[in-house]
Amino acid sequence: MKDLSKHIEYLLLDHECVVYPELGAFITSYISSKWSKEENLFLPPYRSVWFNPQLKEDDNLFISTLAHRYNISRADAILLCTEYLEEIYQELEENGTADIGSIGTFIKESEEAPMIFAPTLSGVATPSIYGLDSVQLPILNAQTTETQATDTRQPVHAIHSDEKHITIRIRRSIVNYAAAVAASIILFLGLTTPAYNTGMTQEQRAETEFFMPSNLRPLTAVPAQPEQPAAEENAQPTVEDPEETEENVGTQTTTQETQTEQSSYAIVLASAISMKNAQNYVANLQSRGHNAEILISGKMVRVIIPGFRSAEEVHQAIKQMQTQSSEFSKAWTLKL
Repeated sequence: MKDLSKHIEYLLLDHECVVYPELGAFITSYISSKWSKEENLFLPPYRSVWFNPQLKEDDNLFISTLAHRYNISRADAILLCTEYLEEIYQELEENGTADIGSIGTFIKESEEAPMIFAPTLSGVATPSIYGLDSVQLPILNAQTTETQATDTRQPVHAIHSDEKHITIRIRRSIVNYAAAVAASIILFLGLTTPAYNTGMTQEQRAETEFFMPSNLRPLTAVPAQPEQPAAEENAQPTVEDPEETEENVGTQTTTQETQTEQSSYAIVLASAISMKNAQNYVANLQSRGHNAEILISGKMVRVIIPGFRSAEEVHQAIKQMQTQSSEFSKAWTLKL
């Protein structure tokens, strides 16, 4: 036996009147919000249901929607209505009451007494006012209202003076607010760690920055190299090799210029790092077959791979190295 009370509740969501054939009509009414003086409650609006046993004629709404919901024929829908109606009458005879879902309850005290419908006090489901709850509003007596009005008229501070003394009165709420702000500032300054006090030595900071991406790496100042001691005035002049001829000197100069022209570009693998990290990185690269060197320009220390004649050669070499390892993803070209 199907419980058709859910179908009645479903139709009451969009219809104010739903006729159950051979039983009667369920009609909704809107109950406005009201104030309960005894409980000091503001009650929200709701929608109640009352029953009219005189409207029993089928208006085709209940039967057609029931047939569509269960995908049955109209004749089968009428049979379901008849079976559910017989179950209601049988329950009334046995118990004197019959519940219609969350809509309400039919009551019949005796065989001669008429059937009475008692709706649910909370009303039926209504999406437009769903979730509204009662609100308790305490009543303010005359003394409280007068005190609040007096406090509103009080100034922020009052000044009273006589010949020898001047008295300034400040509201306690302002004093409390100022004390809270001062305490917050002191607590913030006491708990905040200075940005420069990281607790790391210079070497640890340099190692951390070495493995940091280049776009996030800070510009770390490298300590200046110690100055070389000045040559003594009495130092002996360098004696040139008598076998070195002008022809040999010219040949060496030409060879150095040719090498400079042929290797005027380099690949930069690391920049703005400490000398110790640069030395360790160069040793690592050389152990893997890369011709890495350290290039010092002022206070800037870089790890490079020199020996390229043009920028195109550098680009090709960088692409080849990037295919081997993602370690060289930040490599770039430097013109020496």
